[in-house]
Amino acid sequence: MTAPLVRRLSSGVAALAAVAGLLGTAPHPAVASSTGVPDSPATLSGTGPFSSLKVTVSQTQNLINQDVSVSWTGGVPTVPSSGVFYTDYLQIMECWGDDPATGPDPSQCEFGPVRTTAQLGGTWANTRQLTYPGLVDPAETDVPAGYAGANLFMPFSAAPDTVPTAPYTRPPLAPDVSGSANYFDQSDTNEVDYARTDADGTGHEFFQIDTDREAPGLGCGKAVTAPSGGSVVEPCWLVVVPRGHVEVDGSVRIGTTVATADDSSPLSATNWANRIAFPLSFQPVTSLCTIGALEVQVVGDEQAAEAMSRWQPGLCQQNAASPYSYSQIGDDESRSQLTSGSPGLALLSDPPPAQPGALYAPVAVNALTISFYIQSQGGAGDAANQNGVQITRLNLNARLVAKLLTQSYKAGVGTVGPTDVPPLNPLDLTADPEFLALNPQFTGLDYAAHAIPDVIVPFGNADAYAELWTWIDNDPAARAFLDGDPDNDPRDPGGNPAYKGMTVNPNYLKTQLPIEDFPTTDPYCQEPTAVPAGEGTQTPLCGIALHPYSTSLHQAALAATQGSQLLHVTWGQSGQVWGWVSTPAESDGDIGILALADAATAAKYDLPTARLCNDKAGQPGPDGNLDQDCMGVATDSMDAALTDAVPSAAAPSVLIPNPNTIDPRAYPLTTVTYAATVPTELTPVQADQYANLLDYVAGPGQVSGLAPGDLALGYAPLVPGLVAQTRAAATILHEVAVGTYTGTPSSTGPGGILPPLGGINPLTDLTGGLSPATAPGLTTAVIPLPPANPGKVLYAKLSSSTQSTAVTAPAPLGAVRYVLFGCLIAAAVCLCAGRGLLIYARRLARKTGH
Repeated sequence: MTAPLVRRLSSGVAALAAVAGLLGTAPHPAVASSTGVPDSPATLSGTGPFSSLKVTVSQTQNLINQDVSVSWTGGVPTVPSSGVFYTDYLQIMECWGDDPATGPDPSQCEFGPVRTTAQLGGTWANTRQLTYPGLVDPAETDVPAGYAGANLFMPFSAAPDTVPTAPYTRPPLAPDVSGSANYFDQSDTNEVDYARTDADGTGHEFFQIDTDREAPGLGCGKAVTAPSGGSVVEPCWLVVVPRGHVEVDGSVRIGTTVATADDSSPLSATNWANRIAFPLSFQPVTSLCTIGALEVQVVGDEQAAEAMSRWQPGLCQQNAASPYSYSQIGDDESRSQLTSGSPGLALLSDPPPAQPGALYAPVAVNALTISFYIQSQGGAGDAANQNGVQITRLNLNARLVAKLLTQSYKAGVGTVGPTDVPPLNPLDLTADPEFLALNPQFTGLDYAAHAIPDVIVPFGNADAYAELWTWIDNDPAARAFLDGDPDNDPRDPGGNPAYKGMTVNPNYLKTQLPIEDFPTTDPYCQEPTAVPAGEGTQTPLCGIALHPYSTSLHQAALAATQGSQLLHVTWGQSGQVWGWVSTPAESDGDIGILALADAATAAKYDLPTARLCNDKAGQPGPDGNLDQDCMGVATDSMDAALTDAVPSAAAPSVLIPNPNTIDPRAYPLTTVTYAATVPTELTPVQADQYANLLDYVAGPGQVSGLAPGDLALGYAPLVPGLVAQTRAAATILHEVAVGTYTGTPSSTGPGGILPPLGGINPLTDLTGGLSPATAPGLTTAVIPLPPANPGKVLYAKLSSSTQSTAVTAPAPLGAVRYVLFGCLIAAAVCLCAGRGLLIYARRLARKTGH
């Protein structure tokens, strides 16, 4: 298991835990906002032998624990071109330091704990070691002249007032007296040891920014006392150290073997002199809310999690209110809470049926996306110059998504031994003629060694997943494919004359939709093989062990940025136990991953998202454009999707987006999240707290930006008609708080309350007659939209709280399959994690304070 992978997987667990706790930090924007809010990018040039190098960091201000993009031009291509890193690459790390002129000292950087894993480059290139046999850095003042003693390491100097933790017990390769283990080790450093420069001199890496919570030795974002008095937020640095092919002693490294690779640490003085340092500013990691104030509990779906995380500090800053915590739960749980008699406030997208007196207020417009991190691979001739370059444009139609979700590509089940997948089906997405017709940029590339056969999807159920399946179900070509028809494209890339088109994995044949989850129904198991003595006995790899779920949309997106498919298919040792352990991330240059994520989370991790295509896509338009009938996720396309939405049958004041929109400008997987409560069941204090939240959501919370309290980029600001509905709902709650609210038969009923909007119906008049001048805090322009279309078929969901008349067959095992999946997951975690889980738990407990 590689150190970066271990650290990043553990950070995914920490991120999931944070959602259920107090949320006081904000996500990273990856797309331009509708209001033109800048991303605070910065570009700096190298010096000396690296003067042609220009490095850009996508965001340098208002940072939290998030990913940023680090990209560069003007570099020398890495040697070799893939697999390992001998010369000419970049090393990236986060550091603290208060001197704005000189930046950080190398002792102040989170980098280089002694490794127990194999090196991908020179012997000491990813360590803090400063002494190297046969190699001396004449500029290194921390090593005495003529020193011949034990290995010396760059000591780690922690930021002031930070608290070290007990050192970890781990078998080092050499004595590490640097002190770094008191603050970080190989499982949680965020460093990038090797960042590849492609053949054209460009490169790209995702870098995870740590705050004081994740890296207490750095203290980034911590409130400290300024020299002049008062409190300031501790800044930090992102440091890039370019590595060439000349070592610290002046010797030239030709990079044909490990023996001729760059060996020295980037913290060595000569290498450090070439650093490129970016100053970083942070949002405060401490809460802006009143200390000791009771939390206001809000629960709901993941579609609103990023928005809530950004609004909480703004709420406290503006209103000096109690902190609002957000616990992410399933949609069915949210509906159940609303009908429980103690509703509180739940955020959901589809209301329970006939809930008397329920109040619904729109809070967030988001979307489900297929996000991706794919690098060009296997090209020949001129295309070889693009090997390793990130691909940022991808088109998918409903049938292609159906193929990915039904394990219908050969590599989607297994490539060892026979499987149920038709043997002439393509290996993966990139070998599918239908995909290549929509994505000609993949023609001539070869992903056989790093196939892309499926999508990382989360375990569990959600209304948004049902919306995705409904989009597939109502597409004629996708529905026919699921019913057993070939995809009508006999162009077998392998040249087999018997090929008549790709067909569905028979284990998914005639799947009845919609469903609310992503079943893995293929029974294939990879049989165990003999292993050397002392390495235990292999067990079969089956189902979710071969094709694991993520725990959330957030974890799926994070894994994609790390090049991880979340696999545990490597036979290895965890502690003293042999078993299937975490599989290392795909090597830089060889990454190809699709992940299901909501638009806001994809924006946070700077992931591009696929454009979704209708059945006309692939036919050249007047300008020769093959993807003119494909729509990407953006503010306009989500706004346009609202014009095809229809009132929910359960509550007329709730809009249900139609995934089969007929508007070509609309993104089909748009979602709308509503705050739901029952005013008459609330205490006056609760009503006032929830009213304040809705007031904020409908005002400052609709300003897209990076500052605390802004709307996270990736969401579409509410159109004015929806803002009017939210403000009207807030007014009702204020009336409940002061005792003047009297629900009347005209305003309440089985479907809940339709707030009085002075003749405005947000379901048909989305502009609501409002403008920025009449809607304080609303900065998005009023976009003229056509009247709502009746739409085609809306998804019908089954839940524990409704007797649906939809003809939707349950899965063969019904709810039992969730229990079985849960047992399998628990068994896999116990088998694969072993002692490592204890380490992760201790580290997570230290950082979260629980």
